[in-house]
Amino acid sequence: VTSRCGVGLNEVLGSEISVYPNPATDVVNIDLGNINAENSVIELYSSVGQLVMSKNILSVSGNQTQFETTDLDGGLYFIKVLTEGKIYTSSVVITK
Repeated sequence: VTSRCGVGLNEVLGSEISVYPNPATDVVNIDLGNINAENSVIELYSSVGQLVMSKNILSVSGNQTQFETTDLDGGLYFIKVLTEGKIYTSSVVITK
């Protein structure tokens, strides 16, 4: 399922990316599956829409990457992967 966003990018809804552990405490692992993640951006947003982390991916090994979450408050966060004109989304709960 895809939907049109206001900025002209396609948002892909579904389970193309895998986030674990969920809930997480110190590290969030992101498995990008079959997505071509070279030259992509991975962003982490708080539940109120504030960008809290961003990572530019020039190349990935095994299509996996991770964020350290030790400095984040507990709560719900959203992960966006922007690549090849598409946005892949997922969510994760950070516990402290």
